[in-house]
Amino acid sequence: MRETFYKYASSRSEHPLVDKHDIESALEAWHMYWVALEWLFILSSFGILPAFAGSDWLLIIFWIASMCALLFMHLRYGLLERRVDPQIQQIAGNAEANRKAFAESAA
Repeated sequence: MRETFYKYASSRSEHPLVDKHDIESALEAWHMYWVALEWLFILSSFGILPAFAGSDWLLIIFWIASMCALLFMHLRYGLLERRVDPQIQQIAGNAEANRKAFAESAA
């Protein structure tokens, strides 16, 4: 990934091969996905406490909130693929990038 993708789609580069708008759009989409994953982990972790305390209604609330985070992640994943495709196409369409990336990986 570092040699074939990040080298050409870096948000820190002054003049990346990939359009900066495409990079920022993909980063925003991934950011929301990871936030939802963190919430899923936190909600699931705290959902264990009501199970030990015997609080069924609180357990149900944590379970519903966890399922909402999981559903959000599932729906967001399709967007991730659509946001990364333009970047891949721009890199694959550049002959110099292809030659460098595949020459280095073959060596």
